[in-house]
Amino acid sequence: MRIIRILFRSTIGLVLVVSVVLNLALTFVNFVLQPIWKAAAVATAVATTKTAAEASEKAAVAKTKVREKAKGRLRRLTVAVPVAGVAAAAAFEYNDFSDWQEENPEGTVDQYIQETVETTKLVIDEVLAELPAWLSIDRDELIGQMETVFAQMRSLVGD
Repeated sequence: MRIIRILFRSTIGLVLVVSVVLNLALTFVNFVLQPIWKAAAVATAVATTKTAAEASEKAAVAKTKVREKAKGRLRRLTVAVPVAGVAAAAAFEYNDFSDWQEENPEGTVDQYIQETVETTKLVIDEVLAELPAWLSIDRDELIGQMETVFAQMRSLVGD
């Protein structure tokens, strides 16, 4: 019986010592690893924010690019229609469509025309304001000419 008590006390003592040592080890590991985990979380948050900012900047640049193309298109229309006619403007537009289609391989002519018309309507007043006073062009007439150009382009593409 005495041996059993000694074994029981020794086992309980050993369990207590092992428990204390394991708790100390886990506490030490927690204090060492917790700052590393927090640093990793902060680094991930910074990387996510940076990626989102880059995507936002890229979208803004793309929007500006589309806007400038629309301005250029209107300038070409105002010059090309009296000089070279609608066919020349349609050829210019077809080149822009080809560039657009490289960026949007699944896009159709109608999608391109819709996007172009929407963007053009946003900048048409700006472009007309830049023209000299002696060159007065009616906004609705210009939009009508643009629609004629798109009809010509649609027949060129055959989509």
